[in-house]
Amino acid sequence: MRSLVAPSFGDPSVYDVVDFPTPIITSPTQVLIKVAAASINGHDIVMASGKTKMVQSLPLPYPIGLDFAGTILELGAEVTAFAKGDEVYGFTAKGGAASTHLLLDTRHRDAAFAKIPKGLTMVEAASLPAVAITAATALKRADEYFKSLSSSSETSGLQGKTVFIPGALSGVGSIALQIAKHQYNCRTLTAVSTSKLPLIEKSLGEGVVDQAIDYTVQTDIVTAIGKGTVDFVLDTTGLAADYLPLLRRSGLCLSIARLPPGSALKNEDPDAPAQSRVACIGQNVMDGLDAAFRAWAKTRWGVVYVYQKTEPRSEDVEEVSGLVGKGWVRPVVGRTVGLEDEEGVREGCMQMFKGKGGVGKFVITAE
Repeated sequence: MRSLVAPSFGDPSVYDVVDFPTPIITSPTQVLIKVAAASINGHDIVMASGKTKMVQSLPLPYPIGLDFAGTILELGAEVTAFAKGDEVYGFTAKGGAASTHLLLDTRHRDAAFAKIPKGLTMVEAASLPAVAITAATALKRADEYFKSLSSSSETSGLQGKTVFIPGALSGVGSIALQIAKHQYNCRTLTAVSTSKLPLIEKSLGEGVVDQAIDYTVQTDIVTAIGKGTVDFVLDTTGLAADYLPLLRRSGLCLSIARLPPGSALKNEDPDAPAQSRVACIGQNVMDGLDAAFRAWAKTRWGVVYVYQKTEPRSEDVEEVSGLVGKGWVRPVVGRTVGLEDEEGVREGCMQMFKGKGGVGKFVITAE
């Protein structure tokens, strides 16, 4: 099979498409998938860069790709929820989705997949799992948080709240804004560059975003939106500290992009190599930094800060299918290239590495 990897840690210029033996089923709980498309997430780029190698055990060559869509070729005798020929999409925490074939074990937490919803292409389906699950989980946590502030079971939770989600055309941002509007009827605010302003309605739908700030013109987001006027911030950019003044007292900031606590980097896979002593120390330091930031957010601004690590399950993918079926989520796909177009693959990944100019998800087709 052919697979996209980082032979050594570095930026996407080191990525290569290499040959590996096509996997075969060796367990009754395994599924072999012929991959049609895979999308790239920021997590892939960060891990392949080696930025976390001192605090996390990572393999080399590093297998790239978490999200996939494809067709089941073979399946073990104990896999009864699927059949040969089923078109499926999902997420694998071990990576390696940007390949022609993918072997998953349904017993493991790192394999989460479901049948592709009607009306979605393979490319569209591959763009969704990680970002849609992350977005839906974040908003669900916010809903639960606001409900917890009241003893009444009738509290509205996130319903009707004002939310700020920067990066309207980013992977998570684009999906989170749609869910916030359609499922929770929120007042939705975002921030994008000048060139992306006219693309918001076309990509997300009419009325999904209530206010879009051009951060290249209005560089002070807090002044542009108003201090203490927002209930919930979903930090997709790593600038959580800058966004905290936006929040009302007891507001919630949930980040998927800031420095994570060390506990979020611990590998729960029983087959993973043991963490080194240096990695354990580094994780403890990161836990301390996260605790200090949470305490500062509470004492300085009177708000709650939480880092979110998303660990998708198959039921989460099913939930995404439900959101698609209701018309609450539409995929936002940007650039698409073939797996064998190595230059195009590197260019698309490099754009993500630099964090500039991308619209929607970058998808690699393997057919």
